[in-house]
Amino acid sequence: MADAVLDESTIYRLSGAADEALQNALVHGNLEVASALRDSGDGSFDDLVEQRRTQTPFCDRQIDFTMIVDDEAVTITVTDQGPGFDPEAVPDPREPEYCERGHGRGLLMMRAFADEVRYNARGNEVTLVVQRPCLCDSACG
Repeated sequence: MADAVLDESTIYRLSGAADEALQNALVHGNLEVASALRDSGDGSFDDLVEQRRTQTPFCDRQIDFTMIVDDEAVTITVTDQGPGFDPEAVPDPREPEYCERGHGRGLLMMRAFADEVRYNARGNEVTLVVQRPCLCDSACG
């Protein structure tokens, strides 16, 4: 059985990646609220999130969260019940025309925190893999 101890850096990376995945699953997946609404600056993004939290079918959707810890890595899978998306169609937030936007960095953050980020074909499930560092006193082999 894997040692349950994780170092502080790994915990930080895991929590950052999982937080982004869960927020995306809730807001963009289950509630189907587009990030672009934030551009209006009129509160319509937050208003639609609040509206859909109590509106069928959005409020009835669930998020599945699975975490597997083994000797080599921690693997987190987050699945929402929304329609999914094409991660390849999302603009690169590092491009100059997108740097000023107040949104669209969640996928980049997941890639920064996790060693591996995979999506299912439908685009409603993300799997994050964070490698576990060796915590032993001797050289790991």
